[in-house]
Amino acid sequence: MTFPSSPGLLAIGDSWQYVGLTKSLGTELAALRCNVIAHDSPALCENGKTLRKSATEDLSELVTVIANLDGSQSSPRAILMSGGGNDLASRNSRDHRASRLFSLLNPGARSVNEALHAERVQAFIHGELRNH
Repeated sequence: MTFPSSPGLLAIGDSWQYVGLTKSLGTELAALRCNVIAHDSPALCENGKTLRKSATEDLSELVTVIANLDGSQSSPRAILMSGGGNDLASRNSRDHRASRLFSLLNPGARSVNEALHAERVQAFIHGELRNH
């Protein structure tokens, strides 16, 4: 959906950005009459995209698209980026215990402060995201 009277928002990232889904950031913003531009290229907006893919395989195309925004009336005024959920949640897994997120939780935690296992979170950040 596009509404030429509103400023454009370029959506980049995973399925949270899709305008065609029943509920997504894109559909919610479009309902508020925002002009959400979900780029046609899977390198920029793709279901299941991970941060690792965005930061490696897709980075050069992302840089090219942003560098070529010309500032015209039809050019997006803001860029919406989403990612990270697919890095933590296993896709197509029937067992929630197989997800990376589940492995970062403390079983039996009694408060929000106790919910995450700090050492596992640090290992995940350093091992999975920082080194790739």
